Amino acid sequence: MKRKLEKNRSPKSRSTSELKITLTAYGANEDERSEILPILKMFYEGAIRSSVAISKAKDKDGVERILLVGVDKQDHGSDVLYPIALVLDESAMSEYTFAEGIRVGS
Repeated sequence: MKRKLEKNRSPKSRSTSELKITLTAYGANEDERSEILPILKMFYEGAIRSSVAISKAKDKDGVERILLVGVDKQDHGSDVLYPIALVLDESAMSEYTFAEGIRVGS
């Protein structure tokens, strides 16, 4: 469905209102949380700047995976992608243990 543009507003213009997001990190203690929170902030900032995306790719064994990728937008030609993180599926969750007291859904 096509959205109607407001008068005198281009599709690339952005709202000037401030976006507020509460960043939350989970870990065994405050030091762990403080260590990983900047990584989450980096992901959010990348998403806001449209420099983070999601992509499907095949691993070395030919298995299709979903990756979080950094995007280097190119003026001419294809964008350059930089793998950042692997998105886990439910079957992989049994391979991880979280800090005590953190509940994990399945």
